[in-house]
Amino acid sequence: MIAPMQALMNGPAALGALSSSLKGAGSAPTAPGYGLTMWFQVKVSGVTGTQDLGKWSGCSAVQANFGTETINPGGSYGGPVLVPGRITYPDITLERAMDKAGAEEVRTWLRSVAKDWIGGAQAGKDYPGATVTITVYSALPSDPSAAGRNVVAEWVLTGAVPVSWTAPALSGKGGAVAVEKLTLAHRGFLGEDGGEATGTSGGQARLTLTLLDDSGNPAGADLEFAYNPAEVSVSKSSPLLTVHTLPEGHEGPQLRHVERGDLNINIDDLHLVGQQEVATTVGKVWAWLDPQAKDIGAGTGKETSKLLGRKVRIRLGGTGRGDGVNHDAALTHAHVTYTRFSAAGVPTRAKVRLTLQEVVEALPGTNPHSGGLPGGHTRTVTGAENLAGITAAELGSPARWREVADANGIDDPLRVRPGRALRLPGA
Repeated sequence: MIAPMQALMNGPAALGALSSSLKGAGSAPTAPGYGLTMWFQVKVSGVTGTQDLGKWSGCSAVQANFGTETINPGGSYGGPVLVPGRITYPDITLERAMDKAGAEEVRTWLRSVAKDWIGGAQAGKDYPGATVTITVYSALPSDPSAAGRNVVAEWVLTGAVPVSWTAPALSGKGGAVAVEKLTLAHRGFLGEDGGEATGTSGGQARLTLTLLDDSGNPAGADLEFAYNPAEVSVSKSSPLLTVHTLPEGHEGPQLRHVERGDLNINIDDLHLVGQQEVATTVGKVWAWLDPQAKDIGAGTGKETSKLLGRKVRIRLGGTGRGDGVNHDAALTHAHVTYTRFSAAGVPTRAKVRLTLQEVVEALPGTNPHSGGLPGGHTRTVTGAENLAGITAAELGSPARWREVADANGIDDPLRVRPGRALRLPGA
């Protein structure tokens, strides 16, 4: 609605602008090109059951807040380092004097939203919302002399949903105009998300899990999450052993790896929205946690059946290990919290927490945890041999004792039990 002009609030400033617009003595003043708070229009469209919620006489400020994260480096005290955070948009509140037609339009929309909000087709899903267009003018839009030149600014607020509606307070003590208020939350007006906020479109990479077969090839449909986690925690340990007693000619003490450390991945707050997504995702997670029976040693006379864990490939950005979150891993733990249910008791929204452990293929002929070298042959320890003497005789250099120790999980290179079979790398 084009609200009626009430008063010129900033007299001196407006008169100054008006004076500067005069082209000469006796000429008619031209309208200033400033947006005036009493000349605006609000249109709410694209909502269920209606295309327009009527005319409004008041609108709170349209605002965008650019969140920043602060880093305070040690030794640098001139000011913080500011890095981009999340852009947020405060709610807007529309208000107007109530009239029968406009009030009924709002109530019709609110009833439609409430039906879907509570238990309809949109229950638990991302609600699409409406589009709110706010236009500010420098002159009445109906003024033909200013046609096409009087729009100062326009904001298109996407995904607007009602967060509150307030009927006027009534009293028999006076004759004030009855004013209703409608407050809307929205996804913004800068157009920076490219549709990603809805989880249904846009070019953003999605967190994906793929079940793998024994050969490391995909074994079924991907499990793709519509909403990426805000954080992914990755940790890895590398156990070390301090070796003080070393073969002659080697300085000590030295540190060496006892075994290859496990890389663990923790993902919190994965949001599932919608009945179908909850059922499909949770069902796959439970199935992938169950071990599968495998026949081992077929044709060797030592056939047996073992329960083996399933391997999945986790991907979030990048194309390979170390580039984004890309690992072949075993799903070791899952925790699901159902946060919304339909009237029939079916979960329609959930939060999931996953824990995975990376699976690293062992090199041929090595202990999968030792990281030893492939190939070579087996050598049995005799008498009082030590690793330096064995590597000198078998590999041509006593300095290669560390490779043999790592490949065979030996803590003390000077104390190797006679009769033990050692796997030696290729020369």
